[in-house]
Amino acid sequence: MQGRLGRPRELYVFSPQFVEDTMRRKCQQTDTMPLFPEAFLVDPKIAVVLGQRGQIVSAFMKNLRLGREADAMYWFTALFRSGVDRGYLSRRCFGSAAEDSLSLQALEMGCDLARRPERHSEWPLYQSIVASARGLKWYSPIGAGYIIALSEVWQGPREFRTASEAEVLAIASDALGSRNVFALAKCHRELAERRRGGFELLDLLLAAASRRESPIQRLAAVCTQLKWLVVTREINPVLQLVWTLCRGPFPGCEAPISLDGLDRLSREVQARWAAPALEPIPGWCQDGVHTSGTDRRFAGDWAGCRNMCAMFAAYGRLDPADPGILIP
Repeated sequence: MQGRLGRPRELYVFSPQFVEDTMRRKCQQTDTMPLFPEAFLVDPKIAVVLGQRGQIVSAFMKNLRLGREADAMYWFTALFRSGVDRGYLSRRCFGSAAEDSLSLQALEMGCDLARRPERHSEWPLYQSIVASARGLKWYSPIGAGYIIALSEVWQGPREFRTASEAEVLAIASDALGSRNVFALAKCHRELAERRRGGFELLDLLLAAASRRESPIQRLAAVCTQLKWLVVTREINPVLQLVWTLCRGPFPGCEAPISLDGLDRLSREVQARWAAPALEPIPGWCQDGVHTSGTDRRFAGDWAGCRNMCAMFAAYGRLDPADPGILIP
């Protein structure tokens, strides 16, 4: 067996005791599993979770997207209790709040977790999950126009491909002044595709937001606190800022979200996790885009988003039992 630079790779045989001691030491050093390192060694479910991490993350996200809060909490618990990095899980809560809710409360709760990852307790993470699951949805009539417009921008041609970065920013400034959401969204897409100029565009948006109404200022505050994240990875808060600066805040985005029943949900989820075997991952959670599978009805790409808007318009809900409209 060859290693780097063609050198023979040495093979090592470790005793079970050495592996156990190393895992315990690693848990203590990284704070990866401070609550139950013993479970990492003896619970067979954990090996299954780690082997299917991508599919389980997809199951968590799809259930949260559809508002199935108990199932979202179950799959999240599987990740948390299996030692998946706490920083990643906290950022995932922010990403899901930004992707699957138009509620400012849910977004702010996710922002707090992304800034200060929760490492010792599931409770703040559960609160964020339930807020995102119950919050205002983009596939409802309130948000469908926003999603469809953005999908047209991102699936269409890059109109400013040949423009310089300074020219794109100048076009964005003019679009802000005239509240031309399509031109502004195209500028954002162009800079995002180039991976240059995103911070300058965000500064332009934040300056405009400082003179607008409270919901837009709250959205801008989230973007200010997580500038690097919303420019380079979780761009949905910037997309929302682009839209609301031109079209105004989403009606109901400031409505408070009740977290009633979270104690009961937590007990139910803990009882489900205590079962000897991991529950099977539903086939409708496996979209074939971000993970294996073939059911793309609820995928987070633009085609999936348009299909979900169409399903909600047709059925008044998103339910895996219903056939897709634009995606069979």
